Amino acid sequence: MALIDSGSNMTGRRAADKLHRKPFCYPPLAPEAPAVQTPAWNYDWNRMQLGRTSIGGCAYGGQSITYLAPVRDLLRITNGPVGCSLYVHDNAPRPGGADGADLFSNLNLNSNFRECDIVFGGERRLAQAIDEADALFPLHAGIAVMNVCPVALIGDDTEAVAKSAARRLGKPVTSVGCSGYRRGDGVGDTMRAIAETWRVNLAPSRALEPCDVTFLSREMHGAWRHVADLLTKIGLHVVARWPAGSRRGDHADLANSRLTVAVGMDDWAKRLELEYGIPWIDADFLGLTATCDTLREIARHFDGVVADKVEDLIAAETPKAQTVIAAFRPHLAGKLYFSFGAVQKDNTRGYTDFGIRVGSSLQGWQGEDGTWRMPPRTARYQELSLAELDELLALVKPDLVDGWGQDGGWLLKRFCTAPDERSRAALERASIGFGGIRAQAMEYCNLFDPPFRRFRYALR
Repeated sequence: MALIDSGSNMTGRRAADKLHRKPFCYPPLAPEAPAVQTPAWNYDWNRMQLGRTSIGGCAYGGQSITYLAPVRDLLRITNGPVGCSLYVHDNAPRPGGADGADLFSNLNLNSNFRECDIVFGGERRLAQAIDEADALFPLHAGIAVMNVCPVALIGDDTEAVAKSAARRLGKPVTSVGCSGYRRGDGVGDTMRAIAETWRVNLAPSRALEPCDVTFLSREMHGAWRHVADLLTKIGLHVVARWPAGSRRGDHADLANSRLTVAVGMDDWAKRLELEYGIPWIDADFLGLTATCDTLREIARHFDGVVADKVEDLIAAETPKAQTVIAAFRPHLAGKLYFSFGAVQKDNTRGYTDFGIRVGSSLQGWQGEDGTWRMPPRTARYQELSLAELDELLALVKPDLVDGWGQDGGWLLKRFCTAPDERSRAALERASIGFGGIRAQAMEYCNLFDPPFRRFRYALR
């Protein structure tokens, strides 16, 4: 496999490798609200405080589920203890199809790393696991070896094992560092390994056409299909997508399009822009306003035919969506969504369509009288003491609280509603595009006025 490096350069690669560490500026949520500048990723900014588990989950779980499991013809081998595989298996995407034939997203293979491997090294066991996986599933298009914490701690040369296996099998075998204890460095390891796999396999399979786009999106419980349908309706051709619903062959055309449409994948879109000069947009399809704005922004990158199709689609779908919004708005208008982290203004459009107020502990919030208010101290959840948190909640009186790390139980004891995994999955799965607005409204009603909140009011 020859290295295809069209339009790339080492400077762009070095800059792309540090994208996940760059600081970010959040624009003001209102004219009188301040902008928020978050620092570059560092250990102090993501520390544990007051004994609270607020630094997030395992990096291996996130990298595996988000970037590798959705690639349907790719075999994943977790090089580590069996428990690590079990940790992520229940959360992995479940696309349809017959597993074991040529679709492997539901499979999670493991090298069965044991205590003796920590003492004597596990390279031989890994090589054996790769050969067994290739013999059991010969239709795979490649193997990703995900190395977890014990392997990184003892220093096994898994990259050498992967390269040797690739030569032996005649298929790509990639070693990916997923060490959770390395935090941001571990995320960078994963991004570099996957980007190198892109570069090795970049070999455009077709000539570039005027309406070709690349679609970057997480699995989103299958919601990526709705976005792909919208792009097709306005006359665009999705030549490659990653990681949601992709195959390894999609890697060939990732850098062979006119535009990258990224849903929550801005770091990867910036990487394609830096290395190959492909423009990109940060797409948002949650709600009527966000969907219309995103489609119009996409159309600006193409000719008038695409713009006309966008306006025709918006004209046909908007009246139906506005009818749904009008039915649910009386139940939701005036409610307050409050986050303990910074909020992107563009990401609030799904709430503001229904008259829901939005605020955060860093940017302030809109009071019931319409004035913008600021907290006594602007800080993230991890930086506030329990007393300060109680004081802030009493002052804000939020209807929905987000950005609380893993401390949902603490909020529930105070009768604060917080989105859980089920509600987030429901919003991702069905609330995308014009057809998902009713599901979005119903989920908002469940979140902002759940039964246990009514029980709290009864106690008063």
